[in-house]
Amino acid sequence: MAAKESYHEIAAGITDGHEVVASQMFGMPVLKVRGKAFAGLHGEVMTFKLPSEELQKAMKLPGGGPFEPMPGRAMGGWVQVSTTSEKQWKPLAEQALAFVSSITPAGKPAKKPVKKASKPAKK
Repeated sequence: MAAKESYHEIAAGITDGHEVVASQMFGMPVLKVRGKAFAGLHGEVMTFKLPSEELQKAMKLPGGGPFEPMPGRAMGGWVQVSTTSEKQWKPLAEQALAFVSSITPAGKPAKKPVKKASKPAKK
């Protein structure tokens, strides 16, 4: 199955339209829980935000490695897994959802009102 199709199949099964949604971030499709990304599709690899132990296990999968959206700029806590280990994508997405849910507050804080800058008085 193509990477994009697999991603959409996982997204359809994991999103609830309320707290867990499909979205876009930096031009790539991502899955978010309460506004925080936990997985995404970057080209032909799927990316996941995982806790340390699961992250290390995922890095060792065939096609696994650090997620570097730009070469040399690895995102801490994120792993990318190629289609070589595509069968692991769904369990990894579920682990990522559980992890990010556990570190993301249930209610978003209210936005603070922004004061408009006053215009200087005309002379």
